[in-house]
Amino acid sequence: MFWPWKRNKVLLKRSNNFNDIKVIQEKDGTNLLYLDKSSNIHSIYKYGMTSTESYWDDFCIMPPIIGKGKIAILGLGGATTVYLYRKYWPDLKLNCWEIDGDLIDVARCYFGLADEEDVKINIEDALSESFFKSGCYSLVIVDLFLDGSFLSSLQNPEIWKNIKKQISPNGRLMVNLSGRNKKCLEVCDLIVAEFGSLCIKQTKEADNVLVLSGDLPNREDWENLLPEAIKKRVKDWQVYKK
Repeated sequence: MFWPWKRNKVLLKRSNNFNDIKVIQEKDGTNLLYLDKSSNIHSIYKYGMTSTESYWDDFCIMPPIIGKGKIAILGLGGATTVYLYRKYWPDLKLNCWEIDGDLIDVARCYFGLADEEDVKINIEDALSESFFKSGCYSLVIVDLFLDGSFLSSLQNPEIWKNIKKQISPNGRLMVNLSGRNKKCLEVCDLIVAEFGSLCIKQTKEADNVLVLSGDLPNREDWENLLPEAIKKRVKDWQVYKK
C-alpha cells in the first residue's frame, strides 16, 4: 500500500540570479538544502541535532586549536555551521558572508537560524572589501561553491595572499573543496605556497576535500577538548604532501 506522507516533501523551490534553491524534508524530519543541478547538499538541519555526520562537523572542531578571536564564515548557505557553533561554542563571535539574501530567509525558516540573532551576517560578496576590511580572525572558513564546484576565483593566488592578511598569527584557514582532482590539488598548492604547511581530509560521506592551514595537532589532545558528538571528526586528518 502507498502511504503518501512517507515520501520526502518539497518545502520550497525558488530561483534567483545566484541559486536554484530547493528545500527537501526527509521522512525523519531532516531538512536538506540544494542550490544547483548537482546532488550536492549545501545545508542540513533537524530539530535538536547534535551533529551532521558530515563536513560541517569538521568546521566545528577547530576552536581548541586556534587562538582567541572572532571567526569568519565565507559562504553561509543554510547556516548549518552557525547552528553547530552556537550549540557547542556559544561564546564565539561569528561574522558571516553570503551573497544570496534569499538564503538568509531560507536559513531562518528551515535551518535553525531564527534563534541566532547575535550572528553578524553580511549579504555581500564574501571576497569583496567588506571582508578584507573587517579585521583579523582566529579562523576563516571558506565554503564558496557555484554549480557544484568551488569558485574559480579560489584559483587566483592573490586571493590567498589577501585572506592570509585577515588571519591572526595563531589563527588558521579552513577550506571546503570539491572532489580530489587536479583543480583541487592546484588550490592546495596555492595555499601551501602562502601558508607554509597544510592538513587535508577526504570526507567519507561526501565527495569533499577539506584543508586546514598549519601543522597537524596532536590528535589525542585535540579530541579531549571536543564535545563527544564531534570528537570522531579529528580522525582522518593528514599532513598534505604534494
